[in-house]
Amino acid sequence: MRLQWFVSPRARKSPAGRLLTRLAPSWAASPLRRLLQTGFFLLFGWLFFVVAWPYGSMNYSQFLRSKEFLDAEWFLAIDPLVSASAALAGRMAVWSLAWGVGMLAVCLVLPRFFCGYACPLGTFIDVFDGAVNRPLRRLFRAPSARGGGTSSCWRHFRYFLLIGILVAGAGGVLLSGWFAPIPIITRGFQFTFSLVELGLRRGWHQVPRLGPEYSLSVALFAGVLLLGLIRPRFWCRYVCPSGAMFSLVNRLALVRRHVIADCTGCGLCRRACSFDAVDIDFATRVGECAFCQTCGGVCPVGAIRFTGKKADASNRLMSAAGGVTSAEIPTRSSREPGTPRAGKISRRGLLSGVAAGSVAGITG
Repeated sequence: MRLQWFVSPRARKSPAGRLLTRLAPSWAASPLRRLLQTGFFLLFGWLFFVVAWPYGSMNYSQFLRSKEFLDAEWFLAIDPLVSASAALAGRMAVWSLAWGVGMLAVCLVLPRFFCGYACPLGTFIDVFDGAVNRPLRRLFRAPSARGGGTSSCWRHFRYFLLIGILVAGAGGVLLSGWFAPIPIITRGFQFTFSLVELGLRRGWHQVPRLGPEYSLSVALFAGVLLLGLIRPRFWCRYVCPSGAMFSLVNRLALVRRHVIADCTGCGLCRRACSFDAVDIDFATRVGECAFCQTCGGVCPVGAIRFTGKKADASNRLMSAAGGVTSAEIPTRSSREPGTPRAGKISRRGLLSGVAAGSVAGITG
């Protein structure tokens, strides 16, 4: 099985391809992914601003039903972490569990599809990184940090957070509403745009002072976006607990990224990857890959394939004239100093997640 929809550099040599590469390299490398991202984000915006807006108005339930041919909570329902934690906290099955399981099933074929394509928060982070964080990094001459190693603490932090949320849910406390991506962007948009609308419609003197919940929600939303000053998509890479759940499913995925012997070791794939899924030897960190296929689109020699779990023998035997052999490509044993193996989660971190979730469940 082969699922490849990136555009190779050779195919992007047309005038239109060159212009798109200059303006938006990721669009030129993987246009289908960007189109799907845009479509899902517009769908979220339509559900938020057209179907469900204005929130809290008179006769809201009747007003909502008159426009709701697709459930306004659809994005919330397809996040399995929200469904699982709600079911644990309520000690009962919830209707959205079926949707969450369905999304996990999709991710068996399209690894981390929710993260790379469907999540509106991830798309908004991409836009914010390009429009705000990248110019700020250039202004302050901060080093660009797309690829490269990270400490084991950050690499595994989202797993610890996931464990804490599930343990707290088992104790009856629902924490996913504060840490799952859809609640974060929903509250961020709600508390931001509702205040702007109120100020524009009735005058800024009518805007109430922010209470603790408003302030915390807006600060959390802003913090998620500004984490991109450290690394692009920092939230998605190292913090998002929903992403951690999808990463666990990635290990069972039917399609994976493979690198064949044509690889010249140029490192373009590592720099292009927004999810830190390309290791120092250019192999795949399976749990991190969101199947965006941007790496395949920027590879100058076409050495990247998205095929079945096991790379076929013909791929392993291929080698381009003048290319390096597999022996010349750095192996995992020659990883950067201090770079951890991605698959091992420390016992201390695991126990910390369980302890934090247990405290939340007891005190809640």
